[in-house]
Amino acid sequence: MARPADRNELDRQVALHLPCALRIAQRMTGDRHGAEEAVQDSLLKVMRHWRSFRGEASFKTWWMRIVVNVCRDRFRRRLPDVCLETETPDPAAGPDDHVAANETAARVRAEIDRLPPRQREVAILCIAEGVAAAEAAAILDTTPHNIRATLHLIRNRLTAALSDLIPTDQSKTSAPGK
Repeated sequence: MARPADRNELDRQVALHLPCALRIAQRMTGDRHGAEEAVQDSLLKVMRHWRSFRGEASFKTWWMRIVVNVCRDRFRRRLPDVCLETETPDPAAGPDDHVAANETAARVRAEIDRLPPRQREVAILCIAEGVAAAEAAAILDTTPHNIRATLHLIRNRLTAALSDLIPTDQSKTSAPGK
């Protein structure tokens, strides 16, 4: 996508992608206040430089790259806690189900917190936000192949660390005819 033609188009693009920017920043900084500050800092950079945006990537990709870089800068100043929000709980589920879901989510978040910074960024973008490998590569200034390889490492690490949470298919391990 080309650079926004005018300030109105820029405002429209910002409004469209603001929720995504806030989610990414919150997951990277670990708190809402830090996320809002990071997004505000990124918006200042966008406002200063949008006319120089070459349009080699989409506006969203360009802005999310700025958000990630601002969050990295904040991370260098202080170590954050990564926050991966879980989906809204099912109201039909019982209290035990909610407790189990919260415990599982906490364990997953803890494992993602233990990932090296680059793997954590890939996990936040691709797993938590559902960003495609090509777009994540543009945001993180790498190749889609590198993103896919990193995702493979992340999945292997999380699978090993959380193996007790992964249901096993008993029919594959039981004897035939039983």
